[in-house]
Amino acid sequence: MTAAKRILRKAQRQAYASQRESTAEKILKASNTDTKLFYKLINMQRKTPLSNTKILTLNNKTAEDGPGIMDIWQEHFQQLASPTLEQNFDTEKIELAEIQNNIIESIETGKGQGIDHVIVKEVNMAIENLKQENHQIRTEFRQNTTNMGWMS
Repeated sequence: MTAAKRILRKAQRQAYASQRESTAEKILKASNTDTKLFYKLINMQRKTPLSNTKILTLNNKTAEDGPGIMDIWQEHFQQLASPTLEQNFDTEKIELAEIQNNIIESIETGKGQGIDHVIVKEVNMAIENLKQENHQIRTEFRQNTTNMGWMS
């Protein structure tokens, strides 16, 4: 990813440099022949350049207008937010966790008791209500739940 960023930034700098060179050549040519064009180019040089993206290509999709560029960015970040299991997760652990959850669920429903869904606020309240002498357990529990993304 870092190498790709460097390559992209290098290409951007090269494109910007070639654009500056071509503008400088136009200014030099216009200074001798066309004064109106000369002053127009000089004024363009003095203004801050637009930093908005004019064209965006991602996964063989190209957009040149604002809504199209927004759609491509949305698709890109949506892909980043939803990784595939093969990329980042140990599927064996997930399968074991699902089996354990199914066993627990079948035992509890067999007793005639339903399983209530737990919200983050309830977990945080339970942690705060632990007694002070169980400080070690509470610290370990907080670290584990923070690593799993439960703590907000």
